[in-house]
Order: sequence, then C-alpha cells, then structure tokens
Amino acid sequence: MLSVMQVFQIIFSLIAAVLIITFLISYAGDYQNIQGSASKARAINDLLSTANDVYLTGNPTTFDGFQKVDLDYYFDTGPDQDVINSLSAGNYPVYTPLLMSPGKQMILDRVDYDYGWWRFSLVEALPEMKVIFTLEDNRHETRQIVTDILSFMPSTLYHDPPVLFGLCDDNALLNGDFCGSGDTDCHRTYFLTYMNNNIDDTDTFSRCTAALGSKHRLVTLSGYCSPNYVDGLCINTNSKNVYLSGLEFEYRDTVDILALLIGWENTDILDHVQGKMLYDYINRKFIEHAQFASEIQSKRIDLLYADFPSPSTCRTLLSEMKNIMDSITSATDKQEIIKLLADSKSKHKSLVTNGCDYL
Repeated sequence: MLSVMQVFQIIFSLIAAVLIITFLISYAGDYQNIQGSASKARAINDLLSTANDVYLTGNPTTFDGFQKVDLDYYFDTGPDQDVINSLSAGNYPVYTPLLMSPGKQMILDRVDYDYGWWRFSLVEALPEMKVIFTLEDNRHETRQIVTDILSFMPSTLYHDPPVLFGLCDDNALLNGDFCGSGDTDCHRTYFLTYMNNNIDDTDTFSRCTAALGSKHRLVTLSGYCSPNYVDGLCINTNSKNVYLSGLEFEYRDTVDILALLIGWENTDILDHVQGKMLYDYINRKFIEHAQFASEIQSKRIDLLYADFPSPSTCRTLLSEMKNIMDSITSATDKQEIIKLLADSKSKHKSLVTNGCDYL
C-alpha cells in the first residue's frame, strides 16, 4: 500500500510531466510561428530587392517567392509611408516607385517616361492577367490610347506569368480569333500587330457583355463613360475622365491608366480600392521625382551658364531652361508639371542642337 508521501510524489511527478509537455508544445508552436514569420519576411524582402534590381537594370524578371508561403499582404501608401503591409509579417518600406497587383507569381518590369533631359521610371509587378479592350469609340485617336497603354505593359512572350490581351464585342471575346494559340496567344506584340493592321475607323464594337473570369480586366473606351456605366475600367474619350469602382479620376497621362489598371478594384483590409491607392501614390511620386530632378538640373544649368560669353545663344537658351526648371520645382499640380516637362523637352533639344549642353 502506498504511503501518503508516495502518493504526493506521484501526483507531483504527473503535474511536472504535464507542465513539461505543455511547455514543449507551446515552444514548438512559438518556434514554428517564428520560423513562419521569418519566411514571410524573407519573401517580402526578396520582392523589394528584386524590384530594386529591375529598377536599376531595366531587365524584366519573374518573382515566385510567394508560392511557398501563405502570406497576407497589401501595398499601403500614404503621405508618411509607402510600405508592403502584412498582418503576420509586419511593414516593409518601399523605396522604388512600384505599381503592384498581388499574386503568388509576378512578372516585374520597368516602365520609363522619357522627357529628354530626365526620365521617370517605375516598376510594375503583375500576376497572370488578360486585359480585354472594348472600343465603343473606335477612332484612330482612341486606338492610340490603347497603343499607349500596351507600350507600358510587359511583353511576356518569353516570361511567366503571362500578361495577355484581347478584344470584346458584345458577348464575344475576340482574342482567340486573331492572336492564334500557344506561345503567340494574345501577347502584347501580336495584339498590337493585329489591331494596327486589321482594325480601322469603319469597325464598330458594342458594349462588352461576355462572361469574364477572375483574371480578366475589362477596359472600355467610350464617349458615354460614367461612374456606373460598365464594370471594370472605363475611359471617357470625350471628357478624358476615367472611372473605376464608381470613382472618377483625371486622365492626364498613361501612368494614370496604368495605376488604375494594375491596382484594379481589389480592396485591402480597410476596404481601400487599390486602384485609387496606386493612382494617388504614383502621381505623388511623379511630382516628387520631377521636382527633385528639376532642382538638380537648375543647379547644373548654373554651372553651364558660366562657361558661355554674354550675350550668346547658349546663355539665352539656358536661362529659358532654368526658368522652366524653377517652375517645375515649385509646381504642385501634375497637369501643370506635365505641360512644363513637354516645354522642357523641346528646350533641351535646342540646347543639344546648339552645342550648349555638354556635361
């Protein structure tokens, strides 16, 4: 028969064993969570590092670092921060101008807006998608808008994931009829070739009513666009306003469309429409970069100005260029900056032609 002391010893031993097992289970869970968080953090850092490489080199690449992690994340932008935000992995600052649509696998490519003396560059990160255009307004000027949009989209003929293109007319998706099949199926170059060679002002298109999948993004070009005219993105070719998710946006250049097309109607955990978030973000980055580049160029002109005699053609041209640079530096409206940049591009061409810009 066990003594009272032996009974207590057995009880204490059982309690100790339970506590040890509980601790080990808790430790294993914590260790697994730590390892999981580290893997997620590493994946986000790898994405941002890849974006930086693409920004510097201009070489497109595939990123698939999110395929092996179960990661919740979204692009969180604001006046005080631009971060990739994850509830399970934290916040990670984004330094390279980036337009991203989340996906397990993405194609990263650099987009360049060339203004002669300065180039605004950004990186786009896109999952598999098929962009479908409906040309309710089918003038040459309207097709040029489509060409401009595609010129800033990646060519994925030799890359994954594919970014493909097509046309919609009423209830019919036309991409299969003219892009072929296999590797040539609706890739950018084949789509542009078909559109330029086979569509003219006499062709008519009706509002798209075809059944679209989750990877389709419908872009309608029409003179009747309004907040709820069609699903997807609607570009009013008369007013040059753009509509997405019931919201209205100014159409000032192709980057406006690019931001809305990439961000799309997706929402983050705070129900922010990502298209609007990216639209506001990239236009803010555009203004910041243009102002900074103009400030540097203005100081550079001061150095050049001193090398030419007075009076001289070069001094006159440099003074005119400096006035434009100073105006851009102080401007806060994107439309005004775009106009000034157009003037500066022409002025810089005159500087080069006359041998005034040689540094």
